[in-house]
Amino acid sequence: MVRHNISADDLRADLEETKPFQVTTFAALHGDKACDMADEIQAQAGKLYLYQPNGEDLYRLLEHFIERHLSSLLDVIRSVANEP
Repeated sequence: MVRHNISADDLRADLEETKPFQVTTFAALHGDKACDMADEIQAQAGKLYLYQPNGEDLYRLLEHFIERHLSSLLDVIRSVANEP
């Protein structure tokens, strides 16, 4: 975003001019400069190993992580939910 001279506040400000439930596009809302940034983000996202056919099985890794840390994860969830 910095390289494209766009901030999160800029993107939010564009939304302030819309009406509730207004249908629009990213390009119409934010303009060409933001579209260039979005295109670059999309190109980089496609390179993530999650989407590569020979990448690691992230869901299996996540399952193993949860199994190893289940007790701690449940403790955090309970503390956030204020359950005994």
